[in-house]
Amino acid sequence: MSLDFGAQVAQVVRDLKEIERQVPEVLPPTTEEVAQMLLAEARRRAPVRTGKLRDSGRVVEDKKESRPGRAAYRVCFEFYGKFQEYGTSRHAAQPFLRPAADMLKDQLGKHIEFKVSRVISGIKKR
Repeated sequence: MSLDFGAQVAQVVRDLKEIERQVPEVLPPTTEEVAQMLLAEARRRAPVRTGKLRDSGRVVEDKKESRPGRAAYRVCFEFYGKFQEYGTSRHAAQPFLRPAADMLKDQLGKHIEFKVSRVISGIKKR
């Protein structure tokens, strides 16, 4: 008695190749969505005197860290945001970006997992 798994193995290989093709299309926009979620939370937490720091927040693509199929994004604020975040010898720290990232860490990871799992489940349904 022998078992032939050739057809099943071939289907698994085709499915894996399809996942490999589709995931790079899904990840860059998902990564940008995650960066936008972080920006929104950091803006909510930013200290406000004039509102300039809060309003200066933006998401930019990090060209140095980006690769084909793997976009990297940064959340940026006015140059003095780092002084608010970490403090100076004359000004106590008022962190807003790190606490936002800490709070959203699990949620952001789950968002990426959800997007990738949708690709995988779409391939399984075929």
